[in-house]
Amino acid sequence: MFGQRNNRIENFSTKQITEIFFLLLPISFIIGNAVVTLNILFFIFLGSVLVIKNKISLNFNLIDFILIFFFIYLILLTGFHYNTPGQLKDVTSNWPLNEKPILKSIFLLRFYFLIFFINILIINKFIDLKKFFFICLICTSFVSLDVIFQYLTGYDFFGHEGWEGRNSGPFGEEWVAGSYISKLSFFSLFAIPLLFQKIKHNKILFSLVAITHMLGIFFSGDRMPLLIFIFGFLLIIIFLKNIRKLMLINLIIFTFIVYIVFNFDPSFQKRYAPILEKTGINKLLIIKNDKSENNYKALTKEEARPEMPSTKESALERDKNLTKGARNFFNTYGSLVQTSYLIWKENKIFGYGLKSFRIKCWEILDRKEYMNLNLNCSTHPHSYYMEIISETGLIGLTTILIFFFLLTKVIFNNLKNIRLYNDEKIYLYIPIIILFFLEIWPLRTSGSFFTAWNGSLFWLVAAMMISIKKNKSS
Repeated sequence: MFGQRNNRIENFSTKQITEIFFLLLPISFIIGNAVVTLNILFFIFLGSVLVIKNKISLNFNLIDFILIFFFIYLILLTGFHYNTPGQLKDVTSNWPLNEKPILKSIFLLRFYFLIFFINILIINKFIDLKKFFFICLICTSFVSLDVIFQYLTGYDFFGHEGWEGRNSGPFGEEWVAGSYISKLSFFSLFAIPLLFQKIKHNKILFSLVAITHMLGIFFSGDRMPLLIFIFGFLLIIIFLKNIRKLMLINLIIFTFIVYIVFNFDPSFQKRYAPILEKTGINKLLIIKNDKSENNYKALTKEEARPEMPSTKESALERDKNLTKGARNFFNTYGSLVQTSYLIWKENKIFGYGLKSFRIKCWEILDRKEYMNLNLNCSTHPHSYYMEIISETGLIGLTTILIFFFLLTKVIFNNLKNIRLYNDEKIYLYIPIIILFFLEIWPLRTSGSFFTAWNGSLFWLVAAMMISIKKNKSS
């Protein structure tokens, strides 16, 4: 009897606790970076225990060696440039210990172990992705509703105040609500057909979740996550015929709501100016004035005449603001790309190591030959590709591109064979494939490739993609 009890305790302490820490990941992203990192470390520790106890079988392939090479290369590169005279040592001498690039680069190895254990545990059926999708559904729905509530009332459920055209929900001063919803929302959407078997029996629930998530991203004011989400939405429409009509209806409803908001809340026109200006949508929008057309007709000519210039000026001023906003948006990100390109030219093959962009960009800005260029500085270039090539050179970028290429092959192979899969397999594979594709989309702006929050979300999706590849090969 005692032997059976010990076996139950052992099984719970390995498989079930490991799965619990995996399922806690979507929640930890809401709480903060420290909790994310702590959660990942616990997950890695428990995964290591399973390996030591021979509970899971190891399966290495080319992707594992590529990633190991990349992270080791980054450590060596960073260590060289920050500890060699005449390199970057003096600049970072006063940085706090937790910001030291060499320590940061070593600590990035947690991402590889996260990838390794997630895909191994999925393959060995220690992790149930359907449960993970359900947790994502709860978390993203909560964040979406919190953001919408914050827009309507001025405060979220926890008392965080919104800002003109921006709402952060439970993230407080961190403007990442839209990014969070966008990155996990497709898991959330497909949790419904996975849990309730047939999506045709749950059209209302599916539509409510889809529209709520779209509005959550929209009211957050996060422009690129909104575009990325809509792009992913369109991909679902293309590849899944059985829900194509439902997705189109949801997109139309969302567009109608956005149109109303744009007309009655000019702050969102200003926030989304880059999108509105480039697409020409701003020409279709009409800001409602205190004097409607009917009221205007009821006025005398003398009463109406003074109102007319101000109305025209208001519309003109609106267009100017939209144009200015669009120009500032593209100029800012374009200048960061140009700055990162100039940094790369300084050391094309190797780069300067982790966090070097924020140091080298100021050197570039101070050079006389670049004084007439529209350059800009930030902590990172807001592009995965430009950050990697400016900090790790052609070697680092080539390594990552090989990694992306191998997993992109998995995407096309699965899309080609999608008709051969049963519904459950489709609803598991499609959101993973779409999210990975959207993550590596080269034209999107992004956070840093190496931060705890953004990096963890990226490698989480990447790990699931690797598990698909390993399942196919095995």
